[in-house]
Amino acid sequence: MPDAQVEALERAAARHWQAPGTEPLGEWRLRAAAGFTGRANSVLPLGDPGCPLPEAVTAAAQWYRRRGLRPMIVLPQGAGPAHLEDHLTERRWLPRPAPAYVMLAEVKDLPASHADVEFAPEPDEAFLGLYRYRGQDLPLC
Repeated sequence: MPDAQVEALERAAARHWQAPGTEPLGEWRLRAAAGFTGRANSVLPLGDPGCPLPEAVTAAAQWYRRRGLRPMIVLPQGAGPAHLEDHLTERRWLPRPAPAYVMLAEVKDLPASHADVEFAPEPDEAFLGLYRYRGQDLPLC
């Protein structure tokens, strides 16, 4: 049984910085961003894909291949369909060499020196001018 808190966290994280290309597959979310970051170029398999698991995995793989991207499916620990990891392993899908982590903290636990946090709907020019991903500029998507 999937952990509702993990699923809620994964859904919230997915809304944080969305991929420019997304498409639903049932309740799953297919995401593409010209290959920029694994998260933005992978399936978020939460909920019911609307078809049997083998068909959902095949449809997702085809969606990524049509975009010239390597098919990837994230496996949130404690969430996602039962047997998805086994299904992918049986079909020789390979795990990424390094996992991705979603980290969180209670806002009340932030040190007072970090209390002046400003939230905005989009990153500003100052952030975008400094942001680098593995030493690269942001791609133009």
